Amino acid sequence: MKIHPLLLTLGATGAVALPLAGSVDLQPTTPGTQQTGHTNISGKAKSGEVEALNPAASGVVYGGHFSTKSPTGRGVFSEALATSGQSFGVYGQNASTTGVAVIGKSTATTGQAYGTVGQTASTTGIGILGLSLATSGANYGVHGQSASPAGIAVFGNSLATTGQTFGVRGQTVSTGGWAVFGNADATTGNAYGVAGQAKSTSGRGVYGNALATSGTTYGVFGATASTSGTGVHGEAVATTGVTFGLSGKNASTSGRGVYGAATATSGSTLGVYGTVVSPTGIGVLGEATATTGASFGLYGKSASTSGKGVLGLASATTGATFGVQGQSASASGTGVYGLATATSGASNGVHGLNASSGGKGVYGLASSATGATYGVFGSSSSSSGIGVYGQATATSGTTYGVYGKTMSPTGVAVYGLAAAGTGSPIGGLFEATSVNGIALKVSNSAVNGTKPAFSVESSGIDGGAISAWAKNTTGQASGAVFATSADQGTAVEGMALADNNGGSGPTEGGYFTAAAPYGLGVHGVAEVDGWSSYGVVGEVYTGQGYGVWGIGNLGCSGTKSFRIDHPSDPAHKYLMHYCAEGPEPQNVYNGTVRTDTQGKAWVQLPDYFEQINKNPRYQLTVVDDSEGPGFVQVKVARRVKGNRFLVMTSAPNIEVSWEVKAVRNDRWMQKYGAKVETEKPALEAGTYLNPELYGQPREKALFHKPSRTARKVGP
Repeated sequence: MKIHPLLLTLGATGAVALPLAGSVDLQPTTPGTQQTGHTNISGKAKSGEVEALNPAASGVVYGGHFSTKSPTGRGVFSEALATSGQSFGVYGQNASTTGVAVIGKSTATTGQAYGTVGQTASTTGIGILGLSLATSGANYGVHGQSASPAGIAVFGNSLATTGQTFGVRGQTVSTGGWAVFGNADATTGNAYGVAGQAKSTSGRGVYGNALATSGTTYGVFGATASTSGTGVHGEAVATTGVTFGLSGKNASTSGRGVYGAATATSGSTLGVYGTVVSPTGIGVLGEATATTGASFGLYGKSASTSGKGVLGLASATTGATFGVQGQSASASGTGVYGLATATSGASNGVHGLNASSGGKGVYGLASSATGATYGVFGSSSSSSGIGVYGQATATSGTTYGVYGKTMSPTGVAVYGLAAAGTGSPIGGLFEATSVNGIALKVSNSAVNGTKPAFSVESSGIDGGAISAWAKNTTGQASGAVFATSADQGTAVEGMALADNNGGSGPTEGGYFTAAAPYGLGVHGVAEVDGWSSYGVVGEVYTGQGYGVWGIGNLGCSGTKSFRIDHPSDPAHKYLMHYCAEGPEPQNVYNGTVRTDTQGKAWVQLPDYFEQINKNPRYQLTVVDDSEGPGFVQVKVARRVKGNRFLVMTSAPNIEVSWEVKAVRNDRWMQKYGAKVETEKPALEAGTYLNPELYGQPREKALFHKPSRTARKVGP
């Protein structure tokens, strides 16, 4: 060992031992004579510079080897006494592309052993600074390694309770270098490649800063080969304050504040896993401070078919906890962006899971008051993937698989977009597996609101704004159930808003179809018996339209009538007249005619009479105001031909009242006819139109169904 100009200061009881065989003598001049042996010093030795040089070019050799047997001693203790400035307790430098500037190795296989401990009392000092000057190659500023299952490869402890302190700070200028690289070789146990701890309320346990403004740089990069290991584990032990287990920040437009990669192709691996025990803490907080560009506060990616790009787990069973909270201040930014790139499998862009009865699996908040912002935006490229998947596993409480909220007057709390131009994509799919569950419930809590709680729009030429399908092939399932509690409300309201139809057909406020042979296109039931109960009501505001129109047969089991306001008391009474019934459909024509001087008169019928009628029947009555004893006779002299018939009276100039009833014989009747007595179809046999008239229960009615008012349409 060579010792350059040396000042030896002894303590009160210190002494320099006499030279022994194989020892090294202290020499007062430079360069001195090279000696072989060892130095034995009791006391303190102070010098301007000490150089230890081992000339061996190979093998595991040491320039200097220091050891102590004391359980609390230090093999090497280096102290930077300056209380300010860029001072270093230990400074290591290496010019080799594969060398190590400082290596700390703890050979103890048990206990809280430390490979290297760095400590500084300066508020801007650095406990350990590892600087790798090589601009290329797999070099390390600091490389820590521990073989103990409970050991720590590198442990940085910043004792200052205030200020911008760092337990360990790593910096590299190489585009492919690592500022801090921690490697836990143990394949089992709770091993840590890098563990950082800070007692300061504003300190950082581990702080990684990638200064390169371009390239795929990493502030902190963690990797583990263990199936249950953790690439980077950040733990904030403070139980109060806005603490961070792990905080990542990057100034590069394409950089990553925190990047977690789980390279294992199987197993429940986690790219980034954050946990916090504070009731107001945050397991993982990602913040993108850039106000423009497609920046990501937190970006998670997993190549495993069952892996998770980002898994947020809020283990607290109470409080307003968040598994993952994403927030972006950019008008075009994304609070949380989940991308599942796997083209097959049940992949999840974002998967949120929360066990708290009042927690949120995924909570997205877009705080910008303008712009097309999204609280949560999910995208998936897989044919069976899910852009956003929310699952509330709690079996009680008002839980939400996905909860969306917006403060903007034109914002959208939850937005689903099926962008595929072909196929049958679905913008939003809701399912309920409970027998009393509701797949989709929409509520407008504004008590004086005028807008509907549920509004659906369609831009397709032949598309429908809403489609409801009850797939059960048995039972009494309804495609859609609507109910209202308002005393003048409408459960279903259909409006055809087009003010003209362009000649392409009528617009329809409502269209209902029954495809079954025993089906009802529309079934209206007034369950309360009374004169003010109406099963179906059709209305037109003018006297030219039709309130109810039927294409095909029209029938009823009761009377057919007209009802008008009573002309004598229209405010309090109705006047009703009834239709005449018969076993065949008839058309009725009537009028009056006066015979000529020869007692003859032709009665002209409509020019379509013979086209739609057959078998006419005639009734003639003489109208004579005189009270004389004579009677005038009248007869049909010629039957209908050419849409007219001849009437003759026994006296001239006589008024005759006539009526013709003919059997309807238009094309409808020629094709379908009009049956009088028929057998009931098999599906209707055993039922009654009015079972109460035959002493039968209501359940025997033809169209009977259980009362729908008992159906629960909401929680």
